[in-house]
Amino acid sequence: MIPFRVMVDPKKGLIQRFHGSNFITTTDLSSVFLKLLLYITSRKWTSFKFGNQVYQYKVVSNGMNNSVLAFIQVLGIVLGDGLKENGATYVDDVDVHSVCFEDIYDI
Repeated sequence: MIPFRVMVDPKKGLIQRFHGSNFITTTDLSSVFLKLLLYITSRKWTSFKFGNQVYQYKVVSNGMNNSVLAFIQVLGIVLGDGLKENGATYVDDVDVHSVCFEDIYDI
């Protein structure tokens, strides 16, 4: 298994993109993070032994090396190009900004 490495830009850089906006909303998706299913062939890499039992994760674990990258990639697939101009994702947050309140619903 080859680990992915991801560099997450500082939140300060994302906030600077919101210059001129009057409304900013943030959605925290931390509980969604634990819902990403692993391929059956990848589960063997998450195995651990506790007592006399061997366990495997069926979902992405919060502490794994590839967890953040996998979650960011899934967010990119799900949200597509919808956030290019008026939004940003930061690890498990989705930030949307707009000059007027009504525009937030269009994003």
